[in-house]
Amino acid sequence: MLCKAHRVNNMATTMKPSNVWLLLLLLLASSSSLQAFSPLLPSSLRGPSAPPRVSRSPSRAVVMLESGRLVGLVGATGGVGRLVAAGLLQEGYKLRAIVRSPDRAAGLLPPEVEKVAADTRDPSFGAGLQVALDGVDAVIICTGTTAFPSSKWGKDGENSPKAVDDEGVKNVVAAIEKVNAASKTKIQRVTFLSSVGVLRRKQFPFNILNLYGVLDAKNEGEQAIIKASERASFSYSIVRPGRLLGGPYTGTPDVASLLQLDEGNKQAVILRSGDPDGFTGDASRKQAAMAMVQTLVQKDLGDVAFVLKNVEGPFPTQKEWDDAFRSLNDPELQGSQGPSDFSFLLEDLQRKVSKFFSQK
Repeated sequence: MLCKAHRVNNMATTMKPSNVWLLLLLLLASSSSLQAFSPLLPSSLRGPSAPPRVSRSPSRAVVMLESGRLVGLVGATGGVGRLVAAGLLQEGYKLRAIVRSPDRAAGLLPPEVEKVAADTRDPSFGAGLQVALDGVDAVIICTGTTAFPSSKWGKDGENSPKAVDDEGVKNVVAAIEKVNAASKTKIQRVTFLSSVGVLRRKQFPFNILNLYGVLDAKNEGEQAIIKASERASFSYSIVRPGRLLGGPYTGTPDVASLLQLDEGNKQAVILRSGDPDGFTGDASRKQAAMAMVQTLVQKDLGDVAFVLKNVEGPFPTQKEWDDAFRSLNDPELQGSQGPSDFSFLLEDLQRKVSKFFSQK
């Protein structure tokens, strides 16, 4: 007999995409307090506890990228990518945007940003990924797609999670290895935008988020980077934000203006090493982007993989960012974060289902 989790997955993969939200609501609606509900789920839905990921590798030197160095940004025209571009320029870095269409990117990024045509899905497109990355000192990868089927996946699934976060990232990693094997200028650090729940993707509610494989794909991308870091001698940063919220909202090439967006009183951040049990919450795109920039700025950062969320408080000062990154090495702050509160997820699903039926 099939287990309950297997039956749910089979149902989801055979349903029309537009009905997925209804299924999710039915799965969740039986509990008004998901914080209490999660521990009561069958073990097949909760999955095993995720061990904390080692945050630092002593085998490679600590890397801090000085201001003025050249950074290759993959996914530069996306919602997080444009904010990363703004943050890099603000910190004094030179920037090369690896984009499918330099003409389109010209309307989204400042003129001082170098724009090179390449495609993570096709390493030979345009200049080619290896040529596009040759000469950069660090690479930030912030590509991504929707977790559930949508128009963003493309007509033939060319932008599905597997194509973007698995195969696409592996193509970038292969190009980085070739660059470091052949070029005098070595890529020293690779930073990757992943997701909270990657190490807990068999647990509720991340197993629902992963119905179409988005967390599996992110994990494949992470592992490709981590394994290649030993072979190609670069340091890595895996950034796993909570549910992404917020801007940018405009198509202006003045990306610096995006950093001035008012995002209310929840602009402080909490970082925790790995993907610990009980860690939930939202992260603004701006703070996720700035955390990626900080992986280059920090003076004592080795190999790291961490989760991130927003909490009450003002936008972090540089000292507060420094303290947040130092907290990754505090054993008292790691491990389980207590009972999980997924009430925000239920509210989000309710809104999506209401919107779905209102369009009928």
